[in-house]
Amino acid sequence: MILVNLTMKNFKNISVSILGIAMIMGLIIPSSGSAQIRPQIKERVKQIATSTKGDLSVKAEAAFCNRFLKTTGKIDQKVKERESKLETKRTERLNVLTNRKNERNVKLSENRMKRDINFSEHFAKLEARAQNDAQKQAVAIFKTAMESALNARRTAVDAAIKTFRDGVQGAVDSRKAGVDVAITSFKSAEQAAIEKAKTDCVAEVAPKDIKQTLQASLKMVRENLVKARQEIDKKQDVMKPLIETKKQAMEKAQADFKAAVEKAKNDLKAALGQ
Repeated sequence: MILVNLTMKNFKNISVSILGIAMIMGLIIPSSGSAQIRPQIKERVKQIATSTKGDLSVKAEAAFCNRFLKTTGKIDQKVKERESKLETKRTERLNVLTNRKNERNVKLSENRMKRDINFSEHFAKLEARAQNDAQKQAVAIFKTAMESALNARRTAVDAAIKTFRDGVQGAVDSRKAGVDVAITSFKSAEQAAIEKAKTDCVAEVAPKDIKQTLQASLKMVRENLVKARQEIDKKQDVMKPLIETKKQAMEKAQADFKAAVEKAKNDLKAALGQ
C-alpha cells in the first residue's frame, strides 16, 4: 500500500512537470505516436489488472501507466488550444502593426497636403506682390527652389521611414522564425521523452525508473527551450539602432530643408533688392 501511495505521489509530480513545461511559450507537444503505443499500454494494464499474483509493485505499475496514459490524452487536447492561441496572438500583433502603419501613412499624407496648400497660398501672395518682370522671375525662381527643397525632404523622409519599417519587419520575421525553430525542437524532444515513458510502461520498467528518466528528460527540454528563448530575445535589440538611425535621417532631412529654404529666401531678397 505504501508503494502504491508513493507511486501516486510520483505520478502527480510527473503530471505537474509535464503540464508545467507545456505552458512554456504557450505550447504543448502533440502526441503523434500515441495511436501506435496506446493500445499496447492498455493491453499491459489489462494484463496486470487480471493478474492473480497480487504483487503490489505490479499493480502500482498498472496504476501509474494507466494514469500516465490518461494524462497524455489531456495534453493532446491542450496542444491544440495553445497552438491556436499562439496563432491568434500572432495575427493580432500583425493587425496592430498594419493598423499603425496605415494610420501613420494617412496622417503623413494629410500633413503634406496641408503644407502644399499653405505653400501655394504663400506663393500666390508673392506673385501678386511682384511689380515687374524681374520680380516675377525672382519669385518664380524662389518657388522652384522651395518646391525642390520640399521634394528633397519628402524623398529623404520616405527613405528613412522605409528603412525603418523594413528593419522592423525583418526583426519580426527573424523572431518568428527563431521561435518556430525553438518550438519545433521543443516539441520533438518532449515527444521523444513522453514516448520513451510509454514504451517503458509496455516494457514493464519500474514506475520509479520511468519517473526519474522522464523528469530528467523534461528538465533538459525545458532548459534548452529557455536558452533558445534567451538567445532570441538577445537578437531583438535591433529596435534601438533602427529608431536612432531613423531619427538621424529625419533630423538631417529637416536640416537640409532649412538650409535650402534659407538660401532661397536670401536669393529672393537679393533679387528684389531688399
